[in-house]
Amino acid sequence: MSIEWPSWPMRVPIGLRKTLSWYVPSRIVLTLVGLWSQRLLQRVPSGRFSVHAWLDLWGQWDTGWYLSIAEHGYSKFTSSAPGGVGQANYAFFPLYPLLSRALGAALHLPVFVAGLIFANACLIWASTILYEIVEHEYGAVAAGRALGFFFVFPSNFLCSAFLSESLYLLLVLLCFDSALKERWLRLALFGFLVGLTRPPAVCLALPLLYEYLKRRDFKLRAVGWQVVCIASVAIGPLLFMLFVRHLTGDFGAFFRTQAAWGRRSGNPFAILVRGLLGSDKNQRFSAFCAIALGAVIAASARKVRPSYVLFAGCSLLLPLSSSVGSMPRFSAAIFPVWIALARLVQSRRAVAVVGGCLAATQCVLMVLWVNQFGVMA
Repeated sequence: MSIEWPSWPMRVPIGLRKTLSWYVPSRIVLTLVGLWSQRLLQRVPSGRFSVHAWLDLWGQWDTGWYLSIAEHGYSKFTSSAPGGVGQANYAFFPLYPLLSRALGAALHLPVFVAGLIFANACLIWASTILYEIVEHEYGAVAAGRALGFFFVFPSNFLCSAFLSESLYLLLVLLCFDSALKERWLRLALFGFLVGLTRPPAVCLALPLLYEYLKRRDFKLRAVGWQVVCIASVAIGPLLFMLFVRHLTGDFGAFFRTQAAWGRRSGNPFAILVRGLLGSDKNQRFSAFCAIALGAVIAASARKVRPSYVLFAGCSLLLPLSSSVGSMPRFSAAIFPVWIALARLVQSRRAVAVVGGCLAATQCVLMVLWVNQFGVMA
């Protein structure tokens, strides 16, 4: 006697079906791994954001900063706490915490819970768009592999946390989707919003401009008003800098508070080498991650769109121009890496080996993150 499982309704897009088939089991496994590790290591949780330990797992490190913005707004004062002197919540862009607050008010939920719902909704939507983009360009098989590599990617779990990663990834993919479909006004909207989400949004300008010019055979005579829409990715950061200037009276306050996290502008390659050869194990790990990501992108340069390569390169070099730290976290939104892996790794055995290694690494990083080890700060 065979068991017939209920089939998905035909109206559910295949991208969403594929996404949920990865999302549900992966979140269950990651939650169990996190809870088990905290019990085994007997680490004291960094904060209590809800009455449920399984929810608190998803609030670590910068969650406190985003929550302070959502609940109390921006403050002009900097921290004087040991280990955090000079840090301030205006180092973080406003869109994610403000939308989390709005959702919490609309649903009558605590901001932390509302923010988790919002982050995971963004993750599911972003995954669906990723599948559709890759399917349109490389076929359903490659799209399935790209989606799988995304969910087992070591830093993927951050997209379910009370952080801006999933919203940023969603808006980046919407910008690319708009550019590929030549929907420029929609691009202007999403470009403006992504610019209010995270500073690396400016990395979109060059690849989006490339896509625009490519469709016009790189002829300047064919350039029209649509090119202005690409500049929208810079409007959000500029407006936020002006807000910080109004808040603190110092236009350079945003950049100065970044220094409190050890970020100072410099040569990205020199910073990478110092991190790789230095004595700090967290810096070495971040440097190794940057090199590995760069190697994957370089190896697939002829197998993916040039605009994807440009975006990935800019997304690596921009954070490296100030610090090698937090590179595993920055990698959570560099979507061309998953497409590159799908194009490079094709045999079933290779997919199983690479996917298994990535999934195991993700579980290890989840343990380190929920137990406040600095490698995922």
